[in-house]
Amino acid sequence: MKDITRNFSVFVDGRGFIGEAKKVSPPKLAMKVEEFIGGGMSTPIEVHFGTEKLEMSVTWNTTRSASFDAFGIRPGVKIPLTFHRALADADGANTKRVTIHVRGFLKELDEGDTENQKASEQKDLFAIDYYRRLENGIEKLEIDAMLGIIKTNGVSQTAWIKDALML
Repeated sequence: MKDITRNFSVFVDGRGFIGEAKKVSPPKLAMKVEEFIGGGMSTPIEVHFGTEKLEMSVTWNTTRSASFDAFGIRPGVKIPLTFHRALADADGANTKRVTIHVRGFLKELDEGDTENQKASEQKDLFAIDYYRRLENGIEKLEIDAMLGIIKTNGVSQTAWIKDALML
């Protein structure tokens, strides 16, 4: 078995929360596509136009008052989040460090259900406009929605658009 998560940590706005994060759902990466069929074509094709919106959630083992402080902050203020993950094969022979840096704002705060004699839980959902994934310190993917940047393995996939627009 490969890439078993051995442990992870979460940093919000530069502060670590060891033992408080129960689960992290990194942004789902999907291309924004539209179907196209032109004259003479017998079958439609999908054409991509960038990526779908990015969201990341963190489920906490506690009710975090800091989340309430961040909810509804002034538009334009972004919160940086960093997610570190230690992966290893079943025998521990091959290890990998995965780091995901994102930036966005707290979109949804869900305290869930309250049950007697149960630990508190809270889920924070962030709307993301910046995403960067590193594996063992090497950049695999970077998406900056506001700057129109998509880079894979450090190579810009959108530079030609910026050149065409003289940006």
